[in-house]
Amino acid sequence: MSLAGYFIVLDQEHAASKAHFEHAIHKHVAILDQGLNISFSALRSLGGLFLAKEKVSPLDFKRFIEPVLDIHPEIQALEWIPRIKAPERAAFEAMARKEGFAGFQITERTEQGMVSAGTDREEYFPVYLVEPYEKNRAAHGFDLASSPTRLKALEMARDTGKMAATERITLVQETGDQYGFLIFQPVYRAGAPVDSVESRRANLMGFTLGVFRIDNIINNAIGSFSKLEQSSFHVFDHSAPAGKQLLYPKSSPIENRGDLGDSNCLDDRLDITGRDWLVTFCPPAGGVGYVVSHI
Repeated sequence: MSLAGYFIVLDQEHAASKAHFEHAIHKHVAILDQGLNISFSALRSLGGLFLAKEKVSPLDFKRFIEPVLDIHPEIQALEWIPRIKAPERAAFEAMARKEGFAGFQITERTEQGMVSAGTDREEYFPVYLVEPYEKNRAAHGFDLASSPTRLKALEMARDTGKMAATERITLVQETGDQYGFLIFQPVYRAGAPVDSVESRRANLMGFTLGVFRIDNIINNAIGSFSKLEQSSFHVFDHSAPAGKQLLYPKSSPIENRGDLGDSNCLDDRLDITGRDWLVTFCPPAGGVGYVVSHI
C-alpha cells in the first residue's frame, strides 16, 4: 500500500509539473505573439502615410519612421515598395537620383549573389524608401519581383488585400547568420474600388514592407524564454515545404518538427499573417520537473 501510495503521489506531482510547464510555455508564447502583432501594427499605420500624401519624400518617410523604430528595435527595416511598370522604369530611376539617391537603379541578385541590373519584366517592385537607411543600404533598389519567394507573398497580399508573409529567406542586407522574413501590406489608390481581385490588381500603388530577422525577434523576447533555456527550443514554419521549415535556431540540424520525435515536446502555434508557425519546447533529460523548478 505504501508503494502504491508513493507512485500515486509521484504521478500527481508529475501531472502538476506538466500542467505548470504547459501554462508557462503558453504564457511566454503569448508574449511573443503580442510583440509580433504590435510590430505588424506599425506596418499598417505606415500605409496611411501614402494614402494621406500624394507625394512622400525620403525626408517625410524618415521623419515618420524614426520614432516607430525607436520603440520597435526588433524591426530590421520598414520600406516603401512602389509598383513601377516597364515603361516607367527609366523615369523612375532618374527621379530617384534627383531625390538624392546617386546612382540608383533597379537591381536583382544573380545565383552567385552578385548585384546586376534588373532584367526586363512587365513591372517592378523595388525597395525605394527604407529606414534605417545605412544598415539596409544593400537592399536599396532590389526588385522584390525578381525573387520567387518574395514574389509569391507579394502577389498574395496584392490579391487578398491583406498582409502576407514570406517563408524564411536570407535578407539581401544580412551580415550575420540568421533567417529573416518579410511582411507585405498592400496600398491601393485612395478611393479606388478594391472589392475584387481584378480591381485590387488594377489599383495597386505598392506595398509597405516590414523586414524582420528571426533571431532578433526571439532575442527581443529572451527575457520570457531565458528560464527555459534548458529546454530544446525550436521555431518552425509549418506552412513551408519539408526541409525548409526550421526558423530558429538556424544552427540546429533539425529541419522539420517531425524530426524531433519526442512525445514530451510541447507545441504552441503562432498565426503569422496566415502562416502557421510552431514554437516547440522539449524538456531536457531532467524532465518537465527540472524545467518547472527553474521557471
